[in-house]
Amino acid sequence: MYKNILVTLDGSELAECVLPHVQTVIKGCESPVVTLLRVVEPIEIPYGEGFSAISYEALKKAEDEEKIESVSYLKKSCSA
Repeated sequence: MYKNILVTLDGSELAECVLPHVQTVIKGCESPVVTLLRVVEPIEIPYGEGFSAISYEALKKAEDEEKIESVSYLKKSCSA
């Protein structure tokens, strides 16, 4: 039936409601590949009066932390 299934998650309980359905679908498939996807948006820094500058290193660290949190979330979703 299906060979590849893409499941997009945004961290919400509503999105996670799809996981039991995915498990049901893959039972009827022969060796399916299930890919979980969570998009990590780049951090935007407002520019203008009243905003302080942020270093590239601080921005990179914040984005890396978001990516690590997303990977952890997806791993947890896999085991659910």
